[in-house]
Amino acid sequence: LLRADSQFSTLAGQAEWALSQLEFAEERGDRSAARYAGIFDRVLGAMAWRVGDYSKERLSTSRLLLCLMSLALIAGSFVFVHMMRRLRATAEEQRESQALTRALFKGQEEERLRISHELHDAVAQDLAAAKLYCGLADNADASRAANLLDRSISEVREICQGLRPAELDKLGIAE
Repeated sequence: LLRADSQFSTLAGQAEWALSQLEFAEERGDRSAARYAGIFDRVLGAMAWRVGDYSKERLSTSRLLLCLMSLALIAGSFVFVHMMRRLRATAEEQRESQALTRALFKGQEEERLRISHELHDAVAQDLAAAKLYCGLADNADASRAANLLDRSISEVREICQGLRPAELDKLGIAE
């Protein structure tokens, strides 16, 4: 308090002076001892008031700091809660996006499988039948048509395999 409050420091100096004067007057047996005792009492009373005022100021400052810290803590809590909600919402959006992507891949894969089966089961079979009919005919045009049909059948098979890689059947779309 002596370092923190100049007014208290001044009063402490006055109290020391009054006490030294009181002791000196008592040693001499001087009547001024009563006067110095009164001064000393008044200074001690002022010091006591100053201690009380200083305590009230410190208490007020402490309460203000406590209120500010409480407000900061409350504000921080609200920010934290808000950020957690945003984080959860972002995570939910990400899960939905992943589910949509999986559904899209599954739909594409199902469509490719359907097209592959249709090409293999319908178009390739028709081409094979046409080749057989060309083989039954015994002329040069039928032979050229059979060669053309062989190439068409090979291309349809390649398209089917390109639409449906064998690895997908073994490992699945995730792998």
